[in-house]
Amino acid sequence: MFFCQNLEHEGSSIVGFCLFADCQEPKSQFCVNCLINPQKHLNCRIDCKPFDKIDIILDLIIYKLDQFQEQADQNFEQFKCEYQKTIKNIQKEQHSLRRQPKTLKNKNLRNYLIILTEQRIGIQKQNRLNLRKKLSISG
Repeated sequence: MFFCQNLEHEGSSIVGFCLFADCQEPKSQFCVNCLINPQKHLNCRIDCKPFDKIDIILDLIIYKLDQFQEQADQNFEQFKCEYQKTIKNIQKEQHSLRRQPKTLKNKNLRNYLIILTEQRIGIQKQNRLNLRKKLSISG
């Protein structure tokens, strides 16, 4: 059991604490006599809570913190999903862009082969025409 630190209230049991952060009293604890005295905790009487109320307040704070943590976890999971989608899209684009030079080279090679084939066909046609002309001239 704890007793009041106020010399005038010697022997009185502590019944609670003042939860006001800027309380002007030298001790945040109080006994019944401290609460009766109108000069004690004058500006913060509403923040003087008995032990059983402090337990309820702490439980409420813990509950609220649990809710905040749950919300933070949900936000993190949503962010994580969006992050993974974004990374997947980036990797897809990177893969596509890495294939582009090969595709361009292959297309150029194809174009080159097409041009060569067309030239060869053209040369073959020209050779046939020339051969026909020679055959018609000589014949």
